Amino acid sequence: MDEPNIPHDRSAIPDAFDVSVVLELPPHGGVGGEVIGVVVADAVQGGTIRRDAKGEQIVRPGFRVRLHEDEAESYYMNLTAERPSIFVICRQDEGGRFEPALVTLSYDEASSYMEVEDAVFSVPLPPELYRWMESFVLEHYVPEPKKKRRLENWKHKDSG
Repeated sequence: MDEPNIPHDRSAIPDAFDVSVVLELPPHGGVGGEVIGVVVADAVQGGTIRRDAKGEQIVRPGFRVRLHEDEAESYYMNLTAERPSIFVICRQDEGGRFEPALVTLSYDEASSYMEVEDAVFSVPLPPELYRWMESFVLEHYVPEPKKKRRLENWKHKDSG
């Protein structure tokens, strides 16, 4: 598969990539499951990769990852983390198995879904998405200037 072309001209950074989610589901219609990876692809067909007594691996295409300027700080935090990640928010289907609902690169967005108790899986960030997000952050992230803290009078007013 050809690697997406991330331009050196930052003004030409794409605002989205198509991705597919790879799931590991339990055998015999069991509930739950887990996300085991995300692949960058705009023409991946969905379906079963493997099915055996241990369960099945399936691919769910059709997700789009977008970058937004107001999330640049969250992307920066992701890039500088020990393990940069892509986050997949899943919901349970009628049978109790996880199905992906959303894919994001934003820590903040993933955290907001965790707060409402959706299943959020964190998997390693594919290299081509890392480079894409890095270019975006270099173009759009401006750290907040550090503010000097004003020292409080540490002496008690009663002491003389």
